[in-house]
Amino acid sequence: RNLTINGTCFNFTSITDLIFNCNNYALIGSNNGIAFNLNDANRTTLRNCTLKTLGTAIQLASSSNNTITANLIYNNTLGINLTTSANNSIYNNYFNNTNNAVDNSFNKWNLTYVCSVTTRNIISGNCTGGNFWSNYNGTDIANASTAIPNISGDGIGDTNIPYNNSGSISNVGDYLPLLYQVSS
Repeated sequence: RNLTINGTCFNFTSITDLIFNCNNYALIGSNNGIAFNLNDANRTTLRNCTLKTLGTAIQLASSSNNTITANLIYNNTLGINLTTSANNSIYNNYFNNTNNAVDNSFNKWNLTYVCSVTTRNIISGNCTGGNFWSNYNGTDIANASTAIPNISGDGIGDTNIPYNNSGSISNVGDYLPLLYQVSS
């Protein structure tokens, strides 16, 4: 069941080994509040959530080794904010917000590149790796100046990588941003 929220919906402090699976239900705000506020969280997983029209969809502070995956995060002021939080894995999410991400530490914005006919990413492509970013302006054309994988037409961005949300992701970034595949 979808939930309409006002303020902070889930506020977790000093938690370890929590798996939070929304089972594709939505947390819908009224242009304010936070869906998930994690402070000092470790080995926590947030997945299969739709988070929309919030102030901030996901906030992590002083948190490490968490996984954020398979979420639709859109129409928020800020999609995800990681403050003094490191070694978190954020991959296979859909971001379309006023500001998609802020990160001042070292986090992993993609996993290993995998393509197969049985693989489905968050935007229904056959390759996985990073996240879909509404403001990523790269293209999916093989470019000799980028690292492998570098395959034209696989739905993974090959130019303007790593994606760093115009510098708001301070260290590293997404080396495997997802793009909608165009049929030839």
